Amino acid sequence: MEIFPVNYVPSNGTLLIRTGEGTKLVAVAGRRVVSLEADGLNQYGTIAWSVVIKGRAAVVDDAEDFQDAADAGLFPWQAGAKNSLIRVTPEEITGRRFVIGPPMQWWAPLEPAD
Repeated sequence: MEIFPVNYVPSNGTLLIRTGEGTKLVAVAGRRVVSLEADGLNQYGTIAWSVVIKGRAAVVDDAEDFQDAADAGLFPWQAGAKNSLIRVTPEEITGRRFVIGPPMQWWAPLEPAD
């Protein structure tokens, strides 16, 4: 199993990922099962969330899918050719949301050395 950073957009109950030639395209050959995780927090930094999607990935090449991705704001984060589009159809979605505790609750304060 390998982990890749990706940018994505939701589209009609699926996720679209734009990428270039290479390991991501090889990894999804044959509608393989993939997992994606997205984490974030609210604008105040007080509530965090994490969502994991497991589903089948397939390379799509329909011009309408590319237009949907562009209309949704899916653009490459790095320079270079990113001319492939992967659609992930979710089969399982899990997640959680939680309040972020104050830093003093993350670990015990350091005691001064005697």
